[in-house]
Amino acid sequence: LKGIQQSNPGVQVRESTQNKRINHQPAQITELAGPSPYKGQSEYITAITMAHPKRLLFSMVFIYPESDAERARQLARQIVQSVQLR
Repeated sequence: LKGIQQSNPGVQVRESTQNKRINHQPAQITELAGPSPYKGQSEYITAITMAHPKRLLFSMVFIYPESDAERARQLARQIVQSVQLR
């Protein structure tokens, strides 16, 4: 998360990290928001880190414009639910 914020100085945490379970694996989800490179828009960033059964970490980052936020969140949920760590 620090790397995302360092490379995009206007990005701020929108929702603090939530501990959840995804496909029976522990996961942390953090929502961020900041200015978009497209004028007049903001972008949302969803960062997800999951614990891999072999003591590794698996991360995914979804970036989407504020104007498509609801549709993008639904798509991100479907992608995340399809991930199977082995």
